[in-house]
Amino acid sequence: MTIQLTHKKVNYGGFYLHHVFYKNLNISALSVLCDQVSELIYNEQISLISHTIYANLKLTKNYSKAEKLTFGDVNWPELWLQNQNNEENISGYYTGISGSTVKTLAGDNFITKIVESNEARYCFAGEIRALKTKDNFEKQSKEVFQTILKVLLISGIAVKHIRQAWYFINNLKDTNKELTKLQEDFFSANDPGNKQIPMTSILGTANQYKNAIQNAFIAIKPNNKNIEVEYCTFSDKDPAKTVVKIKSDKYKGLFFGTNCSSEIIQNVLNEVSSDQITYVLNAYESLLQSEGFEWKNMVRAIAYFKSTKDIKLFKQICKERKIPVSPVLVTESEILTNSSSFNFEADFVKEI
Repeated sequence: MTIQLTHKKVNYGGFYLHHVFYKNLNISALSVLCDQVSELIYNEQISLISHTIYANLKLTKNYSKAEKLTFGDVNWPELWLQNQNNEENISGYYTGISGSTVKTLAGDNFITKIVESNEARYCFAGEIRALKTKDNFEKQSKEVFQTILKVLLISGIAVKHIRQAWYFINNLKDTNKELTKLQEDFFSANDPGNKQIPMTSILGTANQYKNAIQNAFIAIKPNNKNIEVEYCTFSDKDPAKTVVKIKSDKYKGLFFGTNCSSEIIQNVLNEVSSDQITYVLNAYESLLQSEGFEWKNMVRAIAYFKSTKDIKLFKQICKERKIPVSPVLVTESEILTNSSSFNFEADFVKEI
């Protein structure tokens, strides 16, 4: 039995970044998946830095057992996107580094991977959560933010270097306003003068630790003038409100996530339809063209939907527009927005 894997390898100047995707696997194939990924990382000399999983949390034990048999003790963060309606299939992607040493820092409620190159320090942190699951949301949130500060401190990275953050929340409706306020207070208190809040995805999903809130983030700290990291804020009429641009003498990177507070989307396209998906993709294509990118430069993406019927529509539109879906993890997940049921985050990298 062989599983189809999609392997995206990108030159980041001082090292290579790898994303390894798998789609719609039955739980019976988990051991084969782990064996194939193990063979790939051995051949490519990859150090795994994270694993994003889209599956029902009831499969956690099944997957952990298969993973432990192949890899032994796992020392990378795992982010579970809850698939409430399917207890049989699992999708996701591994992220790893080759060509550079990866340093691991871990505590009781976080795990961090740090990669150092001549140009920049890269940090991926995950499984950031409160130590007690019975505390209320506010208390857990404050502990999460304190842990974020601790991770940044030991990583030698500042708050302003966070490129993207994800929050996984058990009860999205009751807590989103509270979280938004807590996040704003956190950034203003710990990074005075910086009004830029990183690109953020707030997901209404359970997590494997049963915490009210769990966090993960990616940060980039330039080490010299050979690399530039620019955070751009677009108008509320653009689907991508926050865009991160990275440029060095060896590569260019572009990272964006849909912000569906747009008045156009909110007032005209309240339900996901071909019109809304086309509107968002058109805006992204204009952004890509203005920055010298094409869809073929996409190395990782997550599409969030609230309905499986919209997933089929999205895939069909991508096929018609010749947008590759192999590096896209398509999920049915509740995400914090003002109106839309479609959100899209993507990373593009292009060698110079």
